[in-house]
Amino acid sequence: MSTLQEQQERLIELTCSYFHVDRKPVMGKLRVAKYVQARHVLMYLFRTKLKMTLSQIAEFFGRDHTTVIFAVRNIENCLEVGDYLAKDVERLKTLIERYEMADKNKVLVTLPDDVDLFAFVTDITANYRVSYSIV
Repeated sequence: MSTLQEQQERLIELTCSYFHVDRKPVMGKLRVAKYVQARHVLMYLFRTKLKMTLSQIAEFFGRDHTTVIFAVRNIENCLEVGDYLAKDVERLKTLIERYEMADKNKVLVTLPDDVDLFAFVTDITANYRVSYSIV
């Protein structure tokens, strides 16, 4: 089983890779839409997948817990109404689940058709010891 820190790092890497953004601005204070969006999704994933408290997430991101509440509710609302971000969040959650299953069971990961395969493989192989084949 992975430690919380390893799980956090994996979610950060997969989310940044999925949204094609660099880690530093996502983890920083920059308020550019594409970074804020990825940051909000990460806060949501930390809350739902890692079961972290609002205070823990706030401390991790260097923010107030009310910011985390806003971010998590924002993503939940997107998922509820099915807006443009909902599809991305669902695809990312599927990608994370497939990666976790592959990591746990050492099985083949099948990516959704619309994921940039080259960027994904480049990012993942740079950070993790993985073997892959393109089918």
